[in-house]
Amino acid sequence: MIQNLLVGLMPQAVRDDLMGAGSDFEFLVGEQAPLNMLLGSHVFIVLEGVGAKLLLSTGGKISEIGMVGYEGMFPLSALLDVPGVPGLVVSQLGRMTGRVLRTKDFQAIIRESAEASALIRRYVLADITQTASNLMASEQSSARVRIGRWLLMCHDRTVGDLLEVTHEVLAQMAFAHRPTVTNILHELRDRGMIEMHRGQVRILSRAGLNVIAEGAYGLSETYWRDHIVPFGKDVADDLLAA
Repeated sequence: MIQNLLVGLMPQAVRDDLMGAGSDFEFLVGEQAPLNMLLGSHVFIVLEGVGAKLLLSTGGKISEIGMVGYEGMFPLSALLDVPGVPGLVVSQLGRMTGRVLRTKDFQAIIRESAEASALIRRYVLADITQTASNLMASEQSSARVRIGRWLLMCHDRTVGDLLEVTHEVLAQMAFAHRPTVTNILHELRDRGMIEMHRGQVRILSRAGLNVIAEGAYGLSETYWRDHIVPFGKDVADDLLAA
């Protein structure tokens, strides 16, 4: 059975209670989680897929502030048991599936275990670290760096090396114009780091993409490794393909 990485670290009784509560959810690529369920009333536990966490400005522009896959949950407000703020979560690569349960049920289950409660606190900080890294990359890094980082992050959260993603989505996630993204992808292809097909990117060289990312990738992943559990491509392939 596909398992959420964070839930998998919790005591068996907590895992059983969390997976037995609530109901299944499924969002196809481009579909949004219901807005009324992102303000703190529900917790979404991701089992597969990748979701983009977005903010919409008053001017109508969308910015990605984070990414969540099989390693995590959303929204943070529900994990902290506090009122939330408006935001969007959109399925980004294929379909996103998991379990959704009421926050009050989630909190009641988690409070029974000091170990589970500590994991949630560490996850929240890892997620905040990821958001901070996104903001730093968008302010200080080129589109080329941001694309390298984004591809690595998506690769961490999928089985195999094929990412179903369009140039339009990449442009949105990297805060770049579509022609710029296309040119960068052609460069990465010519350097043997990726292959491109219609609506798909195949990762060939993580080492090469790490060089492209110029240190913008890895801060949140290092926190996972040091304070939660190893997280990354090898772990994803082993767990998600099981």
